[in-house]
Amino acid sequence: MDDCILDCLPLSFDYGLYQLFIAAYARCSLFFVERPYHLLEIPQIVLKNKITAFPATPQWLLHLLNAGRITPTFLRQLKYISSTGDVLPVDVIDQYLNINSNIKIYCMYGLTECKRVSILLPEEYNDHKGSVGKPIDGVSIRIVNQENGDTVVSGETGELLVSGATLMKGYYRDVDLTNRAYQMREDGSRELHTGDIFYQDEEGFLYFSHRTQQFIKVGDQRISPRIIEEYICAVEEVDDCAVFPYRKESKEEIACVIYCRNVSEDLYSRIKKRIPSRFIPDHIKLIGEPFPVTRNGKRNNKLIKNLFLAEMS
Repeated sequence: MDDCILDCLPLSFDYGLYQLFIAAYARCSLFFVERPYHLLEIPQIVLKNKITAFPATPQWLLHLLNAGRITPTFLRQLKYISSTGDVLPVDVIDQYLNINSNIKIYCMYGLTECKRVSILLPEEYNDHKGSVGKPIDGVSIRIVNQENGDTVVSGETGELLVSGATLMKGYYRDVDLTNRAYQMREDGSRELHTGDIFYQDEEGFLYFSHRTQQFIKVGDQRISPRIIEEYICAVEEVDDCAVFPYRKESKEEIACVIYCRNVSEDLYSRIKKRIPSRFIPDHIKLIGEPFPVTRNGKRNNKLIKNLFLAEMS
């Protein structure tokens, strides 16, 4: 085949390793980028080496977009972009499609413990914006109430459980952790507790809500940071934001780091008008540089939080 996959990801990251398998299976070329390299070099690498497939992470795609590196010429060279590792915001996808409506973007969901779970096909995007698609062949899912374990109805949120041939056998030399993560079903199959909260529509499409371990407890409420991030990112000028809990004395408060290339004087007041009062951050730090990322291309929340804590100290 004439296709060529760009692999900028470390092979220690399963998403990076998959590209080797895909290239071998499809009998196409693989262009492996030797580290170190700068993320903003990717469009030049794509054009110079006639890359047709770009496996990316949401943070990469956002950074390239904000840096003005996503051009019609760049997207015309590519047949598709795939994204995993976190949620790819709808507004980012729409901006790519506005530049080139023919580019195919695959949004996916998976975990290290069970690999790929679902894929949203490009032709399904317009009718199912925000979804990560339907479960792939060989994978079964259930969404259950966290309190009683009952399967929920369509449209109701609950924890995603996954079963099928893709499940790993367990955590290496950690029987206790394996037993906590997996449960046996009556038919003898195993289910993985993902710890991720989803809902499924009547057509079977999955929508990610939040992770169970990422709540911020404010008073008697448990608030998902992702919901606050979505509100803030909808404010004009905000390029990205990270929300996390900050413990002050005996209570937990909402902290937020916002990346803006251009800041107006009324930004904070517009944020307050945009979001419900219970979601308004107690602390906001503005930065003018893109968020740091890990070697796997994911947002480095630990370093971002350290930026905030350094200022508070």
